[in-house]
Amino acid sequence: MPVILARHYPTKSNKLGLFGDGPLDDVPTEGGEEQARALGRRLQAGSKIDGIWHGETPRQAFTAKIIALELPYAIDKIRSALLHEQGVGEWSGKSKSADISPKDLKAWREGRLLPPGGESDEEFSVRMMEAWNSIIQPAARSAGNNLVVTSGSVIRFAVAQVLKVPWRNLLPAMDVDNCGLTTLRMARGKLFVASVNDVSHLKGFVMTPI
Repeated sequence: MPVILARHYPTKSNKLGLFGDGPLDDVPTEGGEEQARALGRRLQAGSKIDGIWHGETPRQAFTAKIIALELPYAIDKIRSALLHEQGVGEWSGKSKSADISPKDLKAWREGRLLPPGGESDEEFSVRMMEAWNSIIQPAARSAGNNLVVTSGSVIRFAVAQVLKVPWRNLLPAMDVDNCGLTTLRMARGKLFVASVNDVSHLKGFVMTPI
């Protein structure tokens, strides 16, 4: 059965091009909550969702709550800090264009620079492997349909696991829009990437730049 990975609703930090975990990172944009409702309606129109995993940040937890309210049945929601975005330490809440030099931003995207107090790629990968082994992969192998509401790099890491490529390779190559859907599906005993960043349910919305 599939595991559906969804990025949280767009936040004001996303819209302003700020790094995560700042004061505006949990505040939805105007229309952000409606995007989450559109995602819920899309899921309601498909197969029954059996469970929702989500991170503990308000942007992830509130997105999961909004989605669940659109579903016409009770559903278990399970919180886990394993599903949080990679921490950027002292860069939290800073502008990617105004506060960080293009050279440092490029080096960070390529994994060559660690922001002060940030979570290293090694630390992030250890946490993601725990999330993969305890949440994402079991959800895909279960008999039900499960949703994971999380952040962009977590979704890229999961896809990279299936494709057997370094997750950093997908940072520039794979778009992960707010409230977009990426689906991993089990077939013949193996996991496959069934869809990446499906945003067909978001037609008419102004998309927040990644």
